[in-house]
Amino acid sequence: MKYLHGLQVQARLLIDLFQRASSLLGYVPSTYVSAGEVLLKEGVIGEEDFDFYCSVVGFRNIVVHEYLSVDVRIVEDILRSRSYRRVLLLAEKIYSRLRERGLDP
Repeated sequence: MKYLHGLQVQARLLIDLFQRASSLLGYVPSTYVSAGEVLLKEGVIGEEDFDFYCSVVGFRNIVVHEYLSVDVRIVEDILRSRSYRRVLLLAEKIYSRLRERGLDP
């Protein structure tokens, strides 16, 4: 499970970006998911991106709080399918959308 920490850090960075973006838009999200709800409401992301973000938050919570119950098959699937790349694509989308609004993430 040598890649697990990298996936955890990547998830944390995306969550941080969502919280920062919500703040720049004038909101104070109370949870990680509510930060995503703000970006969805403001049209920064769509439903598919929001669903993906929620899965990233869930994955991060399992890794951080319940390490022993991490399903190795899920981690292997993330690595095999390279779906971790979606995190970067989503981060780039948020960055671009905020810049279009004159905000500096």
